[in-house]
Amino acid sequence: MTQMTTRLGFDPFSGREGGRVRCEIAGSAGGLRSLIETWDAAGRSTGIRSLTSQRTDCQDLVPALVLVVTLGSRPPAPAPPQRPAVTPVTPVRVTPPTARAAVAEAPFPAPPAPSPAPVAAAPPVASPVVARDAPTMAVARTSQAPTPAPSAPVSLLLGAGALGTAGAVPAPSWGALVTVGARRGRYSLSLQGRYDAPATEAVEGGRIRVWALSLAGVPCRHAGGLAGCAIAGAGIIRGSGEGVPGARSGADLWAVVGVRVAYAVPLGETLSLVGHADLLGAPLQTVMRIGDSAVWTTPVLSGAAGLTVLARY
Repeated sequence: MTQMTTRLGFDPFSGREGGRVRCEIAGSAGGLRSLIETWDAAGRSTGIRSLTSQRTDCQDLVPALVLVVTLGSRPPAPAPPQRPAVTPVTPVRVTPPTARAAVAEAPFPAPPAPSPAPVAAAPPVASPVVARDAPTMAVARTSQAPTPAPSAPVSLLLGAGALGTAGAVPAPSWGALVTVGARRGRYSLSLQGRYDAPATEAVEGGRIRVWALSLAGVPCRHAGGLAGCAIAGAGIIRGSGEGVPGARSGADLWAVVGVRVAYAVPLGETLSLVGHADLLGAPLQTVMRIGDSAVWTTPVLSGAAGLTVLARY
């Protein structure tokens, strides 16, 4: 023990309160073997250590033996001081007056008041204020209904105008237009009466005189003042001979289909001046004869250009 006290600088066997240490050293297979066992004050074994050395003296064994005996004989560390118990405080949540007023107006029943919890119980997960605000938010979302977009009004169209024609009758001529229709938004549909004034053409032995009258449907799509239209109509074309022996008159069916480009210039709140150009095709052809000779046939294509004063109500 004196050697251990000298080496360690303190007495490892002081303050053990009745503990015991036993150390046995014996020869073993050309060397030394040491067995160390310790007991506490109650007589319970606290550990066994075995050390071996290949030398027959204790030069290698003593340092290890001193360390093991010191660790085994060291008194247990004192237990840390007990911290005073802290009593947990249960949080108290107060519902604001605005939340209570919202609950009174909502159609959902208020949740029951939470039962008092013991002191050690965990605080409630859900807050009463959050639970009561949820139905009020749902009512606010459903109270606003989308407003449908107003539909475009329907306007009445009335117009009259003049036009110049080429190809509808034997010579370039003038004519007149009368329009009645309706418009809604960018689309319009009109019925258009057209009159092609009589035109004459000289033939052998005399001349012929031809005029036409028709009614057409004109659907259009508008983009600002510009419009694109389709034309489909039918009417009569009438011709007669003049200065020809045995001259007589007759009528035939006149059918036209085609397209129109128009542009409108406003003249006021309700009036506008519309200029247009038409390209027409005649699916049926009329042939005028004097005797057995054909003197004029309606062309396959004809054109017209005109101006119309249009009122929109």
